[in-house]
Amino acid sequence: MKRNILLYLITLVLLTACGEQKDVFVIKGEINNLGGRPLLAVYNNDLGIAIDTLIPIDGKIEMVGTSTEVVPVQLYQMGWQPFMRLYLCNGQRVELKGDAKVPYEIELKGNSLNRNLWKFISKHNEIFTEFSAATLQSEFRPNLEDIYIDKQRRLDSLLISYIDSHRRDVMSSILIGDYLLRYDNYALCDSLWQGLHEKAKLPYIHASPPLYNHLLAKNDKYH
Repeated sequence: MKRNILLYLITLVLLTACGEQKDVFVIKGEINNLGGRPLLAVYNNDLGIAIDTLIPIDGKIEMVGTSTEVVPVQLYQMGWQPFMRLYLCNGQRVELKGDAKVPYEIELKGNSLNRNLWKFISKHNEIFTEFSAATLQSEFRPNLEDIYIDKQRRLDSLLISYIDSHRRDVMSSILIGDYLLRYDNYALCDSLWQGLHEKAKLPYIHASPPLYNHLLAKNDKYH
């Protein structure tokens, strides 16, 4: 009898805990070398743009957000310096562990979408890092425009190669919408988008007309 009661209580606790997580998503972890400075999390949900502050306590951070659909959650360091981007909806949880000074080496635990995307970015971190650096340099030194174009083409080639061979993968829609899409290559991205399986197209990108509203939003908000 006591054993049955114990099993019932354990089951009840587990069900209650799972129920609590269904209405929110969670980001938590341990990030060293933040210097006591908080991270900012910016994302869209049903109410509009949400901004949360993740204050490190002994290096540990945690936030709870809400979104009924998968949306990008952009993390920034102070000064609005992009740190990393996650993709979450209610019922999901991501745990981070690593050093703020080497973000591409941060360990990520969570759903397969975030794990696979972060693994892809980390594996090719040299290409992503060089492109980001070239982008910043070209803004202040126009004579470096050729270097920027070269780094952009290298990154584009990497993304297109993955998308072409993963047309049923949700990650491909993210790579198109949030990493490849620009005004100068809209036609290419639209063609790649049309080639994706319908189940691979995330709702926050799948606007009407296809992609164009997302492109406008990228140049008008926090992206």
